[in-house]
Amino acid sequence: GTLRSLRHRDRFLLLCQRYGIPLPRVNATFDDEEPDCYWPELGLVVELDGDGNHGTPAQRRRDRHKDMKLRASGLTVIRYGGDQIAHEAPAVAADVLAQIARLARAKR
Repeated sequence: GTLRSLRHRDRFLLLCQRYGIPLPRVNATFDDEEPDCYWPELGLVVELDGDGNHGTPAQRRRDRHKDMKLRASGLTVIRYGGDQIAHEAPAVAADVLAQIARLARAKR
């Protein structure tokens, strides 16, 4: 990933630590894709979009294709922008925790 995406990922990992979210695997490979953050035991992927390259039409198409491919493999995919990580941390944390709880219940 780029330095910008690394910064977003680092911020997201700090958010996870701050709000008690289990730490994901980062950049693990799944079905020839490289999710930013992956909880294999839950089938959950979080993708983090920087403000730079994710704004181009070509990158948005690649992102949508990646999301569809991961969902076709049975994964839940959530996508957050860097601005959300920086400025809406409590809401992002609540959303991730809700998804984790929902997926954990479904696994039982």
